[in-house]
Amino acid sequence: MTDEMADDEPDDSLERKHWSLYPGYSWTLRLGTFERCAEANPDGGSRFVNIENCTIARGGSIGDRKFFEEVFSVTAREYRTAESRPIGGFNTSRCHINLNLPPPVFDQIWTAAEKTDGMWRRLSFGFQVEDGRETDKIFPVIDATLSEGFADEDRDIKYDDKTGLVRLVRPQRPPFGAELLAGLKGVVTEVRVIQRSLFLIAAIGVVLVIARWLK
Repeated sequence: MTDEMADDEPDDSLERKHWSLYPGYSWTLRLGTFERCAEANPDGGSRFVNIENCTIARGGSIGDRKFFEEVFSVTAREYRTAESRPIGGFNTSRCHINLNLPPPVFDQIWTAAEKTDGMWRRLSFGFQVEDGRETDKIFPVIDATLSEGFADEDRDIKYDDKTGLVRLVRPQRPPFGAELLAGLKGVVTEVRVIQRSLFLIAAIGVVLVIARWLK
């Protein structure tokens, strides 16, 4: 696990300018399935969340490289530090984002992983790309935001892939005239059923009267 995490961290072995001076990109992922995990070792214990089957909702390109059809995964770990540093790494070859999050943010992701309420969840993350190194495999992640929401019973969710905005819209309904016509048709159908039932009852009554008269 440790070696795999290291692969998602940017290489600091070379002398480069501070990461905050590089141009930034911002992507948003639709989050798929959550898995809560806890591990222990001689140094203590830690919690982390794996998120699989994530797809692009906004962004999806670095220079000429396109990732719109890729499926991404995210690993979020609880991390306590007061230093100004990248909070993780984006490995483009594995389509994996590794995040080291402070407790308040990690707690929200940890809680989201146990919910089965049908809410929509999105992860927006920003990463830095050094000029002329758009083809690198790993980039430092500098911010991450988890968004959650749900629609009320009278609203539907509409997610705009181009802008990344979520709106609640009322479901499409037929116009009032169409509803009225459909209601009238239903009444007519019920009346016809009643008429047929009454005719059948009357016919049975006539048959019974004739049978008694013949006796």
